[in-house]
Amino acid sequence: MGLDLITDNWILQSTGQMLSNGLSPKTIKMLDIDARKKVHRFVEVPYAAIQIEALFTLLNNIVLRDRILVDNRYLHTWEDDTHHFLPLTAQGLLGWQDFMPKSKEMSAPRQMMIERLCPTPELKKLYEQNQDALERTGAYENDLLSSLIWGTAAMLSRSHVYEAPYSPHPLRQRVIEQTIGTGKIRNIASEVMDHVQSQRVQFYATGRGEMKVEQANIVLPPIAVDVIHNSNSREELIERAIGFRTWHGSKREWISKIETTLAEGHHATKEMKQALAAVEADVLQAMGKEPAPGTSLNIQFKFFGLKHNVPILNGIMKQFRGHTILTNMVFTKQGDDTLDKLLGLFEEKHSTIAERVREHFRAKYIS
Repeated sequence: MGLDLITDNWILQSTGQMLSNGLSPKTIKMLDIDARKKVHRFVEVPYAAIQIEALFTLLNNIVLRDRILVDNRYLHTWEDDTHHFLPLTAQGLLGWQDFMPKSKEMSAPRQMMIERLCPTPELKKLYEQNQDALERTGAYENDLLSSLIWGTAAMLSRSHVYEAPYSPHPLRQRVIEQTIGTGKIRNIASEVMDHVQSQRVQFYATGRGEMKVEQANIVLPPIAVDVIHNSNSREELIERAIGFRTWHGSKREWISKIETTLAEGHHATKEMKQALAAVEADVLQAMGKEPAPGTSLNIQFKFFGLKHNVPILNGIMKQFRGHTILTNMVFTKQGDDTLDKLLGLFEEKHSTIAERVREHFRAKYIS
């Protein structure tokens, strides 16, 4: 599927509602799972913050993917806000697909994912009770639980059968990270940007030379920072993201190469690790901690599971195509001002909603 990406209609729903109606004053329950201790809880979070996270995910996917695909059975969830996404559909960047022709093939992987998404006895019991209610009454007792467990498993099974990476809604992303880690079909763009983000947090937490940065500073994802910084209204956000595609063309080409190699059954992580090691070397140099030539960096990747010693050679900055733009993204401005600007685009800069959003992002994106 090239650089096609399967994503949730839920992302378009959350983003569309925000663009049409502004930031929500409501809260939503986030599922928090400790698989090791086999416990879970539901945590109330500001829905406005989740809407903004969904926007960040969408902007990132617009810039780094050739086409975003959603399930055609759930287009109605954002039909009132369709006009916001017309620029994407007009350029073929957003499309929908009927996944049901392969429903039989998706059944087994979906059930396997459900088991892995319910690592605690109590959560599994709640899920089964919810499914029983559906069979008895035709409706779920807990729609959110269904979306977080059954819906996530269904999307992961689509990714598995159709062999395309999956980019989940922020609430589903948290469940996946705390249970499965990642699906079988790896989302290389997401892995690369996660590493860039970790380097941003490290860089701004330490400071540069004489420049010190307070610990409470918010370090937002770099693509979101660039898009928001160059937007003068919330209506411009999607168009600006489309405009940034040209600038990031070489990165899409590099990501496509790695994903194609993986799809063909070959190992492509060496080049990826070397490129990201080069980024980390750049960051260490900027922090005055440049490793000695010929030594190794101990790089930890979120979805690789292990730490990797990657040799750092003289001239490494020139060896790996596309790594320089990744390094530049690490050094993109932090995000405090950008978050304030985004809140201002929704006329919420000094509101209670804004304070709740800032508190959420300080916990998620602080340096």
